[in-house]
Amino acid sequence: MKSLWLFLGGLFSGLLLMGLSYEYHFVMSEEGFLIVPKSQSSLSKVYVDIRDWSITDWGDHPEVARALIADGRSDLVKASVADETLKKLLPSLGSEPEVANPFEVNSF
Repeated sequence: MKSLWLFLGGLFSGLLLMGLSYEYHFVMSEEGFLIVPKSQSSLSKVYVDIRDWSITDWGDHPEVARALIADGRSDLVKASVADETLKKLLPSLGSEPEVANPFEVNSF
């Protein structure tokens, strides 16, 4: 009888996890772990780690972007796109300007 209860418990746990996997994205972001409802039920993109995503990654996974925006977490999409844009823009501007040291003594 004990093995029957273990089997039923495992069966129930598996069904529960499959149901959650169909309906939610499990997202790891800079802010922590989020559970976001999917826009369409499927087994794709169950777990995604968006901490180092670029604009290309968002383009490759539009369903994750749509789900985050629909859940009111568009700030996560904007933040990663803005970070990448700044990383690309700053090196193109050149190195940081040198600031003169006011305590340096110039010898002529």
